[in-house]
Parts: sequence; structure tokens; C-alpha cells
Amino acid sequence: MPISSYTNNSFVAPYSSDLLSGFDIYKPEKLNKLFRVKGDQGMSYFMLLKSLGFETAVARDLYSHYEEMLIHDTVPVNAQAGGAAGATVTLTINAAGIDVINGVNRIFPRLWDTILFSNGVTASVVAVNVGAATFDVRPNVSGDSIPATSLAEEIVVISNAFSEGSDQPSGRLAGTKQYTNYLQIIKESLNATGSEMTNQDWFDELVDDSGAGKKILGYVMKGPVDLDYRLALSVSNALLFQKATTNTITDGTTNRAIQTTNGLIPEIRTDGNVLPYTPGTFNIATFDDIVKIQDAEFCGNDIVAFLGIDLHLEIENVMVDYFKETEIGYTVANVFKGDEGLAMSVGFKSFRKGDRTFHFKRMGSFSHPKIGGAPGYNYRNMGMFLPIDMRKDRSTGDMIPSIGCRYKSLGKYSRKMETWNVSGAGDGMKVISNDLANWYMRTHVGAHHIGLNRFVLLDPQ
Repeated sequence: MPISSYTNNSFVAPYSSDLLSGFDIYKPEKLNKLFRVKGDQGMSYFMLLKSLGFETAVARDLYSHYEEMLIHDTVPVNAQAGGAAGATVTLTINAAGIDVINGVNRIFPRLWDTILFSNGVTASVVAVNVGAATFDVRPNVSGDSIPATSLAEEIVVISNAFSEGSDQPSGRLAGTKQYTNYLQIIKESLNATGSEMTNQDWFDELVDDSGAGKKILGYVMKGPVDLDYRLALSVSNALLFQKATTNTITDGTTNRAIQTTNGLIPEIRTDGNVLPYTPGTFNIATFDDIVKIQDAEFCGNDIVAFLGIDLHLEIENVMVDYFKETEIGYTVANVFKGDEGLAMSVGFKSFRKGDRTFHFKRMGSFSHPKIGGAPGYNYRNMGMFLPIDMRKDRSTGDMIPSIGCRYKSLGKYSRKMETWNVSGAGDGMKVISNDLANWYMRTHVGAHHIGLNRFVLLDPQ
């Protein structure tokens, strides 16, 4: 057809935007990485115990050990008026100083013990009434007077003195204390449908604070990573905060009682040394008080301090001169047995004072905004000062750390960590008819602590 036949027709060219948008042809700038901006989110205590190897197997839900009490003791007495010069005074032993075994009193003072009073007066025990829990004391110097005593005042026994040809005294045995705790069953689960497992997500890599990445296939496959975290956090929190269950709490499905462990903080509150502390008032004298308590309790040379962030910063500001010369070489050699990699992963900050080396560790769970750092909670200002040493279990010969956790195990079966899946979707054998994949984790663990009398809690609560 001749071109001239179209001369009366008009054409309108389409705008390019009608065919294609510039927003469609450019690849979106979405990084295929999921950043873990919240780090380990506070599960550090359990992971620290694992790093240090402070885990011990036990074959019973209830476990215990015996601790030797002081071989030499003081005598707590009730309030009593003082005596005249050279006069005998009868002192009554306070209830805290009386052990009743099979209905019979056991007391520390013996006939012819020598007593030192706080004012320097010494006296001999000239009579003892075990049934009445009293003893008579007479000054060694005729011009001295027995001073007045206050309620629960502790009187010191320094020695004994006998006449020539006299009989032997009754024997003494150092007492023992039984420490008991319980294992706790902790569980976590993850469930996903088969369809969800095949949905592809944009990001395929997890990136932590250090920049290290871990490949994942779809967001649901991130679930097992989170499962690890949830279980570790639950264990860490139980080992720190949990109280042993004495109330009646029964699972209606199994008709069995729920059993929980007794964590570190409740145990120190019960059997350790608690120093009330007002946030913002930490000073060198506070630290010296902690040193003196642990010296009186014959602690070893290495002390670990678990601190909330506010207290940690406060201590750093007060003791900045000490931190300038840290004992890193000593720490690696003694605490980590020369393993520099392990020392770096644990991240203690150490210094030496009062003939002891203190290793500071900030507690993530004390700052976690959904745990110890939640509004109204004051764990950010809390600190625990604990000996980090090993004690021998006389029944097994094993060296047991002062802090740690126990896990249920017998023979080849260990319940320290069990993971398994029951699925009707995904790779592998299908064992259920549902179009679901289920991942399960379970652990059976409990806290243990040796020598709680050596533990100090700086308590802002």
C-alpha cells in the first residue's frame, strides 16, 4: 500500500513509563544478611561454665556433698552482767552455739579451756553444765574482772591449761554440713509446616557483632539457631536466679511434681555473705570489706566477680589505677592452664589486690532488657565475688569446681543436651502423617556450689 494513503492518520508514541518503570529495572539494595545486633542476648553465664569445663555428671535428680565446718570455733553467749575482781561468772551459751543430736546437747566449751575476752582478760573454764548449756569462767589474774557480754556475743577459746596428774579432756570432732540441690528438666521446641519450610526469604546469612557469618536456608531454618539460644538462656537463668521448689506444683498430665534447682543468687542469700549496697557509693573501702570477708573464710587466690553493667562501670571508674596493670599473664597461666584462646573467649579483666587476683566478668543477663535489666529490676547494680577453684570430692576422688552445673548421666546415656526431630515434612524419614517438622531440645541440669561461706553478694535489692 502506498505511503501516501496514510498521510491523514496521526500516531501518538507511548511514554516509556507506560511500558516499564525505572523502579522495576533496578535490583533492590537489600543486603542478604540478617544482623544479630543484640549479640548473645545475655546467655553468658551458662556458656562461661561450659568454656571453663565446670560441668559434672550425676546419676540422681537429688545430689549432695559434705562440707567440713571450722575445726576451731567461738562460743556465742547470751547477755550477762560482768563480775567483780577475781569472781567466777556463769555464762549461758546462745542457741546458735548448741547442736542437739538425739536429744543431747553438744557444746564447744570444755572444762579447763582458757577464754580470751575482747578487753584482753583471760579466764579458765572451771565448770561446765552440758544439759543447761552453761559454763563458769574465773579470771586468771585475781585483779581482773569478767566483762559484761551482749546477746549472741562470740567468746574466743584460745587454749587450755591442766594440772599435773590430771585426766584427759573429752574429745572434739569438727562438724559437717550437707549441701543438697536438685536437677531441673528444661525443654524447648520448634514447629514448622512443610510449606513454610520451602518459602525462600531474602536473607540467607546470620552476622554477629564480629562480622562473622553463618549461612541459613530460609528464615524458618534460623529457628534451630534460636532454639539453641532459648535453651541456653533458660539454663543460664535457672543456674542464676531459680529457687528450689518446696511448694506443691504438679503437672496435671503426668501427675508428677515439678522440680527446680536452687540457683547461685538464692544460695548466696541463704548461706553466703550478703553486703547491702547503695548504687553509686562503691569505693575502695567497699572492695576492702569484700577482701576481708573472703580472707576470714580462707578463700583461695583467685576470685571471679560477676557484675551488672552499672556496678562494673562504677568499679572501673573507682579502681582505674588498678586496671592499668592487669595480671593477664598470671590469669592465663593459672586459671586457663596456659590456654590463651580460652582466656580470650572468656574475656576476664583481672587485677591483683590484697594477695588475691580478681577476675571481672560483666553479666549479660543482668543487663538484658527482658530479664535482669527489665524496668523495676536492679540487677544492673548487683555483683557476686566467688572463689574460682577446685575442691576434691572425697567419695569419688573427682576435683569439683566451686561453681558449676551438674547434668544427669548414667553409662552411655547423657541428658546434658538431647536434640531430635519428629517430622512428616522435609528431608529424611517421615515418622508422622502431619505436614509438619518438629525440632526438640531437652536438658536435665542443676547448679552446684561448694563453700558458700566464701561467696559474697554485693546486693542492691
